[in-house]
Amino acid sequence: MTIPDNYTPQEWDKLSDAPLYVGGAVMVAARSGFFGTLREGFSMVCSPGDLAKQFPHNALIQGVVKEAAPEDPSATSFASDRDPQPEVIQAEALACCRTVADILARKASPTEANEYRTWLLQIGWRVANAAREGGRFGLGGQRVSEAELAILRDIAEALGLPRSVVETLGQP
Repeated sequence: MTIPDNYTPQEWDKLSDAPLYVGGAVMVAARSGFFGTLREGFSMVCSPGDLAKQFPHNALIQGVVKEAAPEDPSATSFASDRDPQPEVIQAEALACCRTVADILARKASPTEANEYRTWLLQIGWRVANAAREGGRFGLGGQRVSEAELAILRDIAEALGLPRSVVETLGQP
């Protein structure tokens, strides 16, 4: 994928990485158990492309999604040499979101920027909804935990949106 002319390679990298940062921050917000973590991980990988269909005319979202699709699916690796603490993952995600907000404010149209921010929050919401927290063996518990709501509110704020926008994510 070619980087759009108005973004530097570093800016494009940050815009491209943001969906995984957001999904990762939500994933580590609350314990979901083994199968819940698998469901959330699957959601984190699939949601950007699925949700991008809601924004077919947003070149920024479509470009990020196209770039994220690996040529060879077997090339995707989830292994990591480090095991950072949830607080570190969330702090990195919030820093990424603040940088993204700055890039969008300087370089994207207001409509494109708003759709991109909305898209990122929807990714986080999908990850939060992928598994229940607090139950046993997938039974009981909450669909979206207070910890997940809290990080989603922090992400909204870092993106330059009101924290209250998170309350509208689950509504049709």
